[in-house]
Amino acid sequence: MELGAWNELRLDRFTSVGAYLVDEEGNDVLLPGKYVEPGFHEDDMVSVFIYRDSEDRLIATTLKPKITVNQFGVLKCVELNQYGAFLEWGVEKHLFVPYREQPKELEEGKYYLIYLYVDDVTHRLVGTTRIRRYLQPAEMDDLKPNEQVDLVICERTDLGVKVIVNHQYQGLIFQSDLRQEVKMGYNIKGYVKRVREDGKVDVILQEDGYDKVD
Repeated sequence: MELGAWNELRLDRFTSVGAYLVDEEGNDVLLPGKYVEPGFHEDDMVSVFIYRDSEDRLIATTLKPKITVNQFGVLKCVELNQYGAFLEWGVEKHLFVPYREQPKELEEGKYYLIYLYVDDVTHRLVGTTRIRRYLQPAEMDDLKPNEQVDLVICERTDLGVKVIVNHQYQGLIFQSDLRQEVKMGYNIKGYVKRVREDGKVDVILQEDGYDKVD
């Protein structure tokens, strides 16, 4: 049962508070009643996202989070306290970003590029804005020209738009290659233009040679 990810689990039994799902090893997790659909039956395979609730227990949900473990995404800061910041990410419990993971303190109401990981000590899902430590340089053999990739739109610069490629590499869409409006936080498909010697990736939004139509 993988924390912070989608899991395919078998519906084992119904209870007054919901349904219990089990993995291949027999570990079970509660899917609260509000997420149990009328068409669910025992032994059905159910796709759920696993995280920890406010009491630090594993819990399942059918709500779709904006990011999953080891991914980048742009999230809104909705609360601050003495321990850190809390961001809205699509499930009931807000994502915690401790102050040690904020090179610059987050502000309520603003959006930030976040990386989601499992803390080695607490075994909880945690967010960080220390992005560079989780990006790696791309090798020439990692990506091929015209290969389709997943992009997270980060920010605009004088050269174009910074992106994260396949949740691993730093990339750029040059201003001259922008053929559509993109905004911070967009998750879109793109294509590799080239891998540079510095390990960064130039990308385009349409395949090279694609017959562009207005």
